[in-house]
Amino acid sequence: MVLAPAQHVEDAIISLMPGGIIAGRVTDETKSPLSGVYLQAMKFAYRDGKRELEEMGSASTNKRGEYRMAGPASGEVLSSHHELPPGAARRKR
Repeated sequence: MVLAPAQHVEDAIISLMPGGIIAGRVTDETKSPLSGVYLQAMKFAYRDGKRELEEMGSASTNKRGEYRMAGPASGEVLSSHHELPPGAARRKR
């Protein structure tokens, strides 16, 4: 998915093939890489009859703005992301 400068997308749903990999690069409006952006791959699951979001994987961008995570076995994935505060680190799955 490629977004134009200043374009904002919330709750993007992407269908993946079984065993797929989610990878990409995050840049700003000048195409400079953004490091420390935390991304999550999530899916809907049912618990006690309630539909909830469940994390399937996560990654943070490196100095080149790149990220890579294993996708789910199959199904649709809802993506989410946010920038980490300076000095914060997230655990990769």
